Amino acid sequence: MKSSRPVVLITGGASGIGRAAVLTFARAGYAIVFTDIKSDNADSVLKEIKDLGTVKSIVVRSFYLSVRYTPVNL
Repeated sequence: MKSSRPVVLITGGASGIGRAAVLTFARAGYAIVFTDIKSDNADSVLKEIKDLGTVKSIVVRSFYLSVRYTPVNL
């Protein structure tokens, strides 16, 4: 199944700049995936997104996120 709705992933989305980004993208109609370790704040932001009514979202509670870059020789 294809969706024409754009998706955005935001880390630290429960407070500060991350929260502002989550709500900005939500108001623009994006599907939202955001992570944060502050579960109380994340629940509050998730409720704000759901109150918009037309946006699908998910929160991933994370304690540690590691991204590793491994160069590949082509």
